[in-house]
Amino acid sequence: MAEIDGVAYLGAGTKTLDEMILGKAAQHVTDLAQLTALRADPLDRATARSAHEILRRHHHPAFDPLTRGRSTAFPASHVEMHMRAHGGAMPAAGEVGRGDVKTSPLWHAAAKMPFQRWYCDGSFQGTFPLMASSMELALDQSFDKLATSVLPTIQADFKSVIQHLRPPRYPYPVDASLAAKGKALLESDKLGCATCHGTYDGQGNIRWTGLHTEVGTDPDRMEIVNAGFTAAFNGSPIAKEGQLSRSKGYAATPLTGVWANFPYLHNGSVPTLYHLLGPASERPGVFSVLAARKLDKPKVGQALNPEMPATQARDKAHLLRAHGDDRDWFNTRRLGNGNQGHDFWSRIASDDNRWALIEYLKTL
Repeated sequence: MAEIDGVAYLGAGTKTLDEMILGKAAQHVTDLAQLTALRADPLDRATARSAHEILRRHHHPAFDPLTRGRSTAFPASHVEMHMRAHGGAMPAAGEVGRGDVKTSPLWHAAAKMPFQRWYCDGSFQGTFPLMASSMELALDQSFDKLATSVLPTIQADFKSVIQHLRPPRYPYPVDASLAAKGKALLESDKLGCATCHGTYDGQGNIRWTGLHTEVGTDPDRMEIVNAGFTAAFNGSPIAKEGQLSRSKGYAATPLTGVWANFPYLHNGSVPTLYHLLGPASERPGVFSVLAARKLDKPKVGQALNPEMPATQARDKAHLLRAHGDDRDWFNTRRLGNGNQGHDFWSRIASDDNRWALIEYLKTL
């Protein structure tokens, strides 16, 4: 769920949740619970002690996203699979990639289900995206418990709710004439957008291509699926539910609800459609994560740095000096946070075409 202009959108994927602070808070609370005299019940103290030990023992540096609003669930799955395959031993820090990603919207499940390829790189292939269930292993659950309880619950959620989700309508006025021009451009052979991203009926449905291809974006997330990860997965009971293998590229994301799926690319490194469809060299290198609660309506995406004077907001050197190490700010110089690739400005060629495409994308 995400908040955009004061409205909560179910299935949009969080934009500002800090997983690192959440994890540290859980460790602190369980530690405090076992130490405080206010909780005198022996069973409660034992439960808190056990929970704290599990959280401490399963923590790995790859669990901590470098930026607020990004997730490291896939590296966490790698760590848990490794621990199960190696008697509880953690993998070395260098064995697990960063792979910080934004959370994809759940309404994309409808387009992905026929292809049975999940996550931003399609590395897990199966009926449902069950890799995330391996996080339950971090609670010291057995594989048997996972198979009999967790996986059926995920499958039931997909069948009853998630596969039926559709994107929210763009909540503001749309220029129908300009959008019609944008539709023609997106489906044209010259631009080739539909070849990868598919075509749309305007009702939240899509004829998606299922294509996963290399367009020069940051490779770190894809490279997490290394030989060690694959071997650990194939040796686990979860392998009965699907296959894990490295893709040749990231998914050409379904564009349904794209207006609410900012920031863009798999790692959320590009704040607006305007920047994504323009020259890659002009994309912001540093921008506020917390500003993602507000929609930049003309450019479609998150506001950049709305609390700053315009002169400071445009000063890249100032932003890097002031906020380059701040986790509340996205810095494209961090590992796995690069904003390169998917540069089709040479085909789009003009601002008139860019604005037309943006207007049409509001309608999907």
